[in-house]
Amino acid sequence: MAVVSAWAGIESGAGEPAAGRAASGSDVASAGSNGRGGSAVGVATPRRMRRQQRPIIGSLDAAGSVVQRNMREIVVGSTWILVPSVALNLIATTLAFDRFRSFRGSTISIPELFGGRKSASSVEDLLWYLGLVVTSLTACLVGGYVATLVVRRQLGLPMRIRDGYRAMLPRLPALLTAWLFGHAWFPFVALILANVDSDALPAFVILGGPVLLVLATMTVCVSPAIVVERLGPFAGLRRAWRLGKANFSVLFGFVTASVAIGVLVQYGIAYLPRLLQATGLLTFGRFGWLIEGVAGQLGRVISTPLIAVASVLAYLEVRMTTEGMDLVLDADRAFGTNS
Repeated sequence: MAVVSAWAGIESGAGEPAAGRAASGSDVASAGSNGRGGSAVGVATPRRMRRQQRPIIGSLDAAGSVVQRNMREIVVGSTWILVPSVALNLIATTLAFDRFRSFRGSTISIPELFGGRKSASSVEDLLWYLGLVVTSLTACLVGGYVATLVVRRQLGLPMRIRDGYRAMLPRLPALLTAWLFGHAWFPFVALILANVDSDALPAFVILGGPVLLVLATMTVCVSPAIVVERLGPFAGLRRAWRLGKANFSVLFGFVTASVAIGVLVQYGIAYLPRLLQATGLLTFGRFGWLIEGVAGQLGRVISTPLIAVASVLAYLEVRMTTEGMDLVLDADRAFGTNS
């Protein structure tokens, strides 16, 4: 049994089986090997959590490293959660192509981009609205899934897909409830976006964007707190609110940067087929719309886990900075705990 600090809410890894059981491809898969080439026997030696000198950029940079080195555990494991969102997006883009015989966007967008406000059908509006809501919900669940994996990776413990789901599924009702109450504003924002004219969209983004960023800042730690600290939905919301108030500038900067990075990653992948066709390297013919649609969803599959991992790292960072969580875990390993 791993030692768990009741205050920190994180397994410290004492008594964890040797790292030889790490998942294939994990960046801790070889942690059980000693410096002489032999295999470690007994228990794995957990490593200390390290604080970032630059918490905003450091969390995003570390997230890229985690995703790159643990692609199977992070991305493949998250893909199963993202399936409903991806399916809705592909259905909507197929309908748009069938209606207008052209494809102007690689993900669900404002219906005007598919031919004008009057030409958008109620089905397309509904799918676009559901796509926004489901995307937000699945992002919350992905955050809960990767929380345990990131914590284990930070402690030098093996990362396995089943570990993420084993920790996330019992907290699924709490995550859903927390999303429903913590993001009660999101369906209304999605409804506004589904009906706003393209001329009014820039003003809405400029005026409403900062408000949305503040709301996201106060809820960015909800999923990690619920899963890592084993909290209920309302306790998780209160916990995220307290962390947000105590570290508002850091978390607000992180949310702003993560939005920018997420958009760049997603749309960078989504528009890659267009770039290839523009340069003449590849042509997709009559299947171009399908390739663009798949590329758009591939961008979402990559960007959502990336931002989720960065959010967990930012959560851990603010806990280490304001609460000394890393010191508590070190003390647990050295002196034990009564929990």
